[in-house]
Amino acid sequence: MLWSRLYLAAVPIIVHITNASPTPHEDGKISNARLLVERVATSHLVVAENVLPLRRTGLAAKSSAVLRDPSTNTTAVMPINDGVIYAITISFGGKDFEVVFDTGSSDLWLATEGVRCTDGGHSTACKFGPLADPDFQGGGIPNETFGIEYVDHESMTGVLGRQDVGIANITVKRQEVALVDQAHWAGDNLTSGLIGFAYPKLTSASNLNGVPVLYNNWLFNAIDQKLISPIFSLAIERGTNVGQLALGGLPTVAFEHTFASTPILKADVILGRREASNDSINNKYSSYSRYAILPDGYTLNGKYHATEDAQMIPDSGTTLMHMPHEMARRVNDAFKPPAKYDAKVGEYLVRCNAKPPSFAMNIGGKTFPIKGEDLILSASATNGHCLVGIKGSNGPHYILGDTFLKNIVAVFDIGQGQMHFAPHDY
Repeated sequence: MLWSRLYLAAVPIIVHITNASPTPHEDGKISNARLLVERVATSHLVVAENVLPLRRTGLAAKSSAVLRDPSTNTTAVMPINDGVIYAITISFGGKDFEVVFDTGSSDLWLATEGVRCTDGGHSTACKFGPLADPDFQGGGIPNETFGIEYVDHESMTGVLGRQDVGIANITVKRQEVALVDQAHWAGDNLTSGLIGFAYPKLTSASNLNGVPVLYNNWLFNAIDQKLISPIFSLAIERGTNVGQLALGGLPTVAFEHTFASTPILKADVILGRREASNDSINNKYSSYSRYAILPDGYTLNGKYHATEDAQMIPDSGTTLMHMPHEMARRVNDAFKPPAKYDAKVGEYLVRCNAKPPSFAMNIGGKTFPIKGEDLILSASATNGHCLVGIKGSNGPHYILGDTFLKNIVAVFDIGQGQMHFAPHDY
């Protein structure tokens, strides 16, 4: 039964938030009394020269590897999936591989020939795609090891070295990468690894004493070497086999070029990690880790609700929106008939033919409606019930997963320290 194994032309004036939340009127509509209107340059947001497809693949979703409860060292969120995440093609040492694309982590790793797959000490099948050669063309990196654990407890360990890595028409020479020789992973027989586009502060190399050693990942080396402008953007589309990843600008899909902007929050403490040493990352970006933002709030059936100081992370590697429990309860209660929390599954379930509420996220002074078809995951149907696209989470960070991303174009403006969002109606 499915429930036993869940898979997981730009405008010059933009409204963006301060750290304060907007104040709703008595009728629930947003007041601009606590919003700051200022000029946020968007003329640099042009269509990228390097745009590549995001392909759907039936694989358990991965998410940020650092979202952990420091008091228990257990996972703070458990992303699930109805069988869809996204992959891109990379050139690794002159050979093409399909890899999971993830904005919630930072490393590039591939499984290597002879990889040992385990599950709780027992041998298992990782179901990787083609395996990489065990040697680095640019040589190995001595006295460093690679290790990462995702929030669904899948994990990788391996060795680090240097390899030429190309994406679209862009090649970073001698990029630091990992070859995984031991893994706990639920694969799809297609993808051979994962590439993360979060900030270098989340990279997963360590010295022999277990102290993190940060390094520039592929994206930030491409930026530092001026191979691309310090921007990338995502357009994830429902009902098709592809979305788009644009490097250095905007995707080529048709969308309304009216952007709302909000600052990317500077890094907080990375939970569960020791102080890093011997860092080789660009200090310009060392204050950032995730693409975390502070939304204004959300609108449910026409009534505005503030989200206070809830930090949220746009994450292509997570299907659902992981929201504060009270917010998730309100939204799920608003279905007709209401969605019910299933303790065995750990998720909200609803009749697949239920009527979803009118629901939108409010970001940067703009309202972004979420379509009903993204709130009820019909592909997950079992016995007439479906997963709801919103679940509760303990935080401290929350996730704007594909339920949200399918309704917008997301622009990760690293150079300006801003996230830009535009409506994507298709």
